[in-house]
Amino acid sequence: MKSKILRTVIAAVLMLTLAVMCMPAAAAIDYSGDCGEGLTWRYTEETGELKIEGTGSLEDYEYREVPWIDFVDDIKKVTVCEGVDYVSKEAFSCLESMEEISFPSTVGNYIGEGFIHNNNCKKITVAEGNKNNSTDANGVLYDKDKTNLVAYPSGSDAAAFTVPSSVKDICDKAFFCADALRTVTLPDGLLTIGVMAFSNTELLEKIEIPDTVIEIGYSAFEDSGISSVKMSKSLNRIEENMFFNCLNLESVIIPDGVKVIDRGVFWECENLKTVTIPESVTQIDASAFRGCNVTINYKGSQADWSKISITDENDFGTESFKALKVNYDFKAEAENTTTQKTEQNEMTSAQKTENDETQSEKGTGNKIIVIIAIVGVSVVVVAAIIAIVVISKSKNKKREYK
Repeated sequence: MKSKILRTVIAAVLMLTLAVMCMPAAAAIDYSGDCGEGLTWRYTEETGELKIEGTGSLEDYEYREVPWIDFVDDIKKVTVCEGVDYVSKEAFSCLESMEEISFPSTVGNYIGEGFIHNNNCKKITVAEGNKNNSTDANGVLYDKDKTNLVAYPSGSDAAAFTVPSSVKDICDKAFFCADALRTVTLPDGLLTIGVMAFSNTELLEKIEIPDTVIEIGYSAFEDSGISSVKMSKSLNRIEENMFFNCLNLESVIIPDGVKVIDRGVFWECENLKTVTIPESVTQIDASAFRGCNVTINYKGSQADWSKISITDENDFGTESFKALKVNYDFKAEAENTTTQKTEQNEMTSAQKTENDETQSEKGTGNKIIVIIAIVGVSVVVVAAIIAIVVISKSKNKKREYK
């Protein structure tokens, strides 16, 4: 009886095992929902891909209020499918693991500026036939004729990038968090640099802004690694927080023509040593140099300085600003002269050292010649003495023989 029951159980287990083995593999798990009129989103867990499908415009979302928020750490690829004509600004900005994003030919002339805020996106592509947008071999997103640079893939490993000569405007957050970039070359003809355009570019070493640039947005270089900057001569305002927390920045010359230095421009630039300010400045916010131990080189007189309007929009008080050291009637030439004098002194010192070394070498050579001469004379004298002695002895021997 027990043997029969055991055989029955074994047979049941074998049948169940065979049934499970014969079942088709479980389908990949998908999650989906609506994301605008006529549009749906679908996330496939197995591939890590988010797709936006349907016909219409993607709904505008606030940061981290997207319907796929539960998967923001897992989404590696985003595909915006044919039929979608609009992508909202914050739609994909929180996808910190996203490595690639592609747009269809149907997306219109506005892809939300700053739509990626992450450190991992290495490639942006736009389908052929798109009449409003384009990308290049570096995966950089532009408008169709490449006059607007919309977004640089922040996860790119490239250390250097040259903005095409056709670009007139660098859009808001275009290079945001481009961590690998050390140098960016900007073209003559560039007109504007957007809000936070180079913010959080921690390895960016320097920036030279062409004189054609007439406007730079607030916080443009905030938290960047720049140690030096050449400003455009066409600016009339330095926007707020432009160089906020740029810890490597040491010296800045604000060009003639600038009238306003806004709040927090150099806030927390701990290593900033000098800022040269032109007479054209009429307004400075008291927080512009907050957290800095900086010397102001002012091109105007003390009387001119006293006429500048000191605003205090953040209500921090003006005491720290008034405590700044200011050099009045500063001449840019003086700075160059000082540099030249330093270089001349260094050259003079180097030349003196070289001359001293030459004189030392000549002195040493002269000493050697004198020593050789003395030795030579001594040898001749000794030889003469020996000859005299030998001749004298020879004469004495002859006398003795006779």
